[in-house]
Amino acid sequence: MIIDQADRDAAVFSLLEKMSEVYTLMTEQEVLKDISSVLPIYLKIAQQTQECADFIVHYSETKSFCGYVLPC
Repeated sequence: MIIDQADRDAAVFSLLEKMSEVYTLMTEQEVLKDISSVLPIYLKIAQQTQECADFIVHYSETKSFCGYVLPC
């Protein structure tokens, strides 16, 4: 049970890291912001980010996640 919780916490932390990598790429690539075909992709990324954020907030409220990744 404890190992399962640690595995889930690690997976959520990995999700946070991936989200950070995506936004780092988006903000560091100035060329991308001028390509109009990228805008729908950015919209989908923003929508997915909202879903991930909602999941993480709910997860952190219902699981013992706080002490593992984020200081309380």
